[in-house]
Amino acid sequence: MTSSSSPLEDRRKRGRQDLGAGKTEDLSSLPSTEPTREARIAWNDDFPRNFLVCEKIGEGSFGTVWTARRLEEDGKQRGPHDGESRGEEERDQKLVALKRINPTCSPSRILNEFNQMRRLGGGGHNVIEVQGVVRTPGGVFALVMPFFEHDDFRQVMKTLTLSGVAMYLKSLLTALAHVHSEGVIHRDVKPRNFMYNARTGQGYLIDFGLAEPAEKWRSRSAALAKHRDRRAARGGKHNHAQQRHSVQTTIRTTGDHGKRPSSSSNSNRIAPGTTEVSASGRAVPALDREEGDRTKLLRKAERGGTTGFRAPEILWHCRDQEPAVDVWSAGVILLCLLSRRYPVFPSADTDEMALVQIAQLLGGSEELVKAARDSGRCHIMEFPSSQLQQQRGGGGCGNSRWGSDGGRGSRLEELCAPLLCDGAAAACSEKEVDARADAFELLKGMLKVDPRERLSAKDALMHPFVAEA
Repeated sequence: MTSSSSPLEDRRKRGRQDLGAGKTEDLSSLPSTEPTREARIAWNDDFPRNFLVCEKIGEGSFGTVWTARRLEEDGKQRGPHDGESRGEEERDQKLVALKRINPTCSPSRILNEFNQMRRLGGGGHNVIEVQGVVRTPGGVFALVMPFFEHDDFRQVMKTLTLSGVAMYLKSLLTALAHVHSEGVIHRDVKPRNFMYNARTGQGYLIDFGLAEPAEKWRSRSAALAKHRDRRAARGGKHNHAQQRHSVQTTIRTTGDHGKRPSSSSNSNRIAPGTTEVSASGRAVPALDREEGDRTKLLRKAERGGTTGFRAPEILWHCRDQEPAVDVWSAGVILLCLLSRRYPVFPSADTDEMALVQIAQLLGGSEELVKAARDSGRCHIMEFPSSQLQQQRGGGGCGNSRWGSDGGRGSRLEELCAPLLCDGAAAACSEKEVDARADAFELLKGMLKVDPRERLSAKDALMHPFVAEA
């Protein structure tokens, strides 16, 4: 079989020549355009018709993503000179990405992801489009998408300037604003699900396996509202003694010579090395027994998402969740970029422990408890006063333009020091100082604990930090 020379192959050759000439460009990360041994083993040579699977470039809970070459209708690749007249751009389009769906994934999830991507993708909204669905002779399904050359988030995080962070966020928020305008909640916004090319400033939101369409979450919200109205008409109130299945969340602070933190803690993450976090109890309160099966469908709260990126209302199992959950996740990504730490939160074994980490970030539990109570959930979070004082007295960079709201700003400000407080503030122009203040203000708006106070994706796009990018 004769293979054509694709633009990616040409770039590989040029990259090797450049390296031999002493240049520093490394193109080793470019995907292979021929099947790797891993591809042949994983697919068992059971490739979709008219596609040659080449190399794995990503994986998730519900599938793996591979590069593939689109073949001619007869199953053959074009010869080395057959397509020269069609130009490099058309040949580049022959390289696609295939998302191989895990056989255990439910058909409804596959259909939901395909429908959401077909509905939302393309059109300049920074949402990846789906070109079709293919099935291998062995019965494995795969989604066909355009191949998009993107950068590893950890490398992006280390190299982006503040203006680069604004461009990244603008691209992400553009995608979220479009998705939310169609009434869809993505539910799994995280760096791995947003492909970004730092050289072009282009990004694409991917992986809609957990996406929730408007008719689903809006009908749930309407049912909850009707349920509350019915309770109010009966004169009934929440029995907090019954509802409070004591979610006990405690923090114990050890001394300098006390017990070493667990291995899950990391000095580059938000959990202080001198703090041991423990949590116990249940987070889901019981409904009144008299309500019986009428509210059976209301008991389930959506808990999709990835640890460290879930919004507080997901962690306290609020059933009335809206697109604001995606904005929180985008806010955590912004915090990663400003702090140059990924992940920001250490892995939490329980939702209660994740809530403790958020409380540590904000310098206290008052906002969390109030927001949870307002949404009908009850949490008890105990913080020793010395620990709260430690959180509220965080270092920061001493710039009065931001972080001036006491405890809530100090810890965030301290974490964002790599980009907001680089030690050269005196040499910054007024415009740059304003940009730093705007970045921090936007971060706080996206990380509001109460989803009703949190910025929407559309509002965040109009914020000066992003609008001027």
